[in-house]
Amino acid sequence: MQADTNHGAGHGRHEKSDVGVDSLAGFAIGLVTLMAVAVLAMWGLYRGLAYYTRTTDPPMSALRAELPADPPEPRLQVTPIKDLEAVRVDERTKLQNYGWISREAGVVHIPIERAMQLTLDRGLPEREAERKK
Repeated sequence: MQADTNHGAGHGRHEKSDVGVDSLAGFAIGLVTLMAVAVLAMWGLYRGLAYYTRTTDPPMSALRAELPADPPEPRLQVTPIKDLEAVRVDERTKLQNYGWISREAGVVHIPIERAMQLTLDRGLPEREAERKK
């Protein structure tokens, strides 16, 4: 069996000439031209479909024209992140401040920190049955 003399340091096969600039420029120009033709074709297609839709769709029903702009309740949330933040601000305000629950009944809410301190000071209320044991 004969040894392969083409393998080894400095004896490998390689390309002996550079890439042709003319070939690359022609390919790039062809690619840009193809993209431009595709964009123009899509633009024309959409324009044609819009015209077709305008001319072939039946006129809007008189009943449809009388409907209100907003859909009926319940509506979907449009800005859920802002809504959640507003709920959290409202909850934080109730948990950290004094306020009325019912003026007529004389019921108020107190800050959570104060309520926890009062619970520690006074203890938890017991039921009558638990006291008798």
